[in-house]
Amino acid sequence: MRPADRFGSRPFGWVVGFVAAVTTVLALFAPSASAGPVSPRSPGTPNPGTSNHLDAVSALSAKDVWAVGSTDQSTLIVHWNGSVWTRVAGPSPGTDGELTGVSAVSAADVWAVGSYEVPCDVGAKRETLILHWNGKAWSKVSTPNPGACDNELNAVSADSSTDAWAVGSYAVEGVDRTLALHWNGKAWARVASPNTKGFSNVLYGTSADSSTDAWAVGARFENAACYCTVTLHWNGKSWNRVPSPSPGSAGSQLDAVSADSSKDAWAVGWQNPGAANYKTLILRWNGMHWSPVSSPNPNASGPDVLLGVSVRSAGDAWAVGEYTDPTHGSEQDALILHWNGSSWSAVPSPVAPAANEALSGASATSGTNAWTVGQYRSPLRTLGLRWNGATWSKT
Repeated sequence: MRPADRFGSRPFGWVVGFVAAVTTVLALFAPSASAGPVSPRSPGTPNPGTSNHLDAVSALSAKDVWAVGSTDQSTLIVHWNGSVWTRVAGPSPGTDGELTGVSAVSAADVWAVGSYEVPCDVGAKRETLILHWNGKAWSKVSTPNPGACDNELNAVSADSSTDAWAVGSYAVEGVDRTLALHWNGKAWARVASPNTKGFSNVLYGTSADSSTDAWAVGARFENAACYCTVTLHWNGKSWNRVPSPSPGSAGSQLDAVSADSSKDAWAVGWQNPGAANYKTLILRWNGMHWSPVSSPNPNASGPDVLLGVSVRSAGDAWAVGEYTDPTHGSEQDALILHWNGSSWSAVPSPVAPAANEALSGASATSGTNAWTVGQYRSPLRTLGLRWNGATWSKT
């Protein structure tokens, strides 16, 4: 399953496997008075094509931030140097290429992952794509493709120059299987990962805290009435399934995960209590088990979804996503939530209502430096926001 096909990963996708799309929500709040509304046509993140979006972001500092996505079905890589965003050239093999994850270890060691299409006997084959930045240029790195026709990577997380994970899925006779690839400093190799027999299994997010502590999250589903959360843990030797709540009676899914330590991790996504009434879903790991934590929902009738998360400490974490605003023609609006150590609360977006925007990635390096990226729609334009410790602003 391509990331663009999972519910909420693109505001123009709105599909979860076999789940029907939904587009109704109430407004969340007015934009911040201090930050002020921003026009969706304001200069900022690059838009080299007619259709552009950013899906993931990784910040090393306030002057070194990477974000990735796609432009006109080709890979898109942009960099923030402390003053401006610029597009950086990178490989875009095959056709319909896109990057869905990025993770920066240092100024000379950054990974980006995604997928692209190449011709095959049955029409087209989707292959995994991993790019590496060495401080001077991006280059394509060889990767496994276990599926005959469908292989995709959705996220990447690097703990060091010799320890990185990329996760996604591959298809066997039309059934998705989890895919976990590991970088050991020399090559990417596939590592066995659990699957629930009889179900499709997809990994959407990963977070590597150390060589013996990494998480991967996603969903397993058989049909529109049967899908639930998946959490896998790496203990240094193998990936193992860890029980996780699926509170939505009509389905639940996890789209991202971020770990601060072996006893503190967050996973976010959505739950469906019925009638396509999608709600935000946040789970927390305390070192022993995952448990749901109450999170804001701007609309009682949904959908409200979370697509990205970044935890900096036990008292500082961000989660981002989108919701639909029927008061402005059912446009998508950005959803930003903050954890202060005791509760999650909504934080105003600097983008004006009805701008039709969504956020899909987050990265925080300090209490005064956090980033999130996404897009505007109609036409599709990239979006980048920065937190300075007091307000979010458009960059």
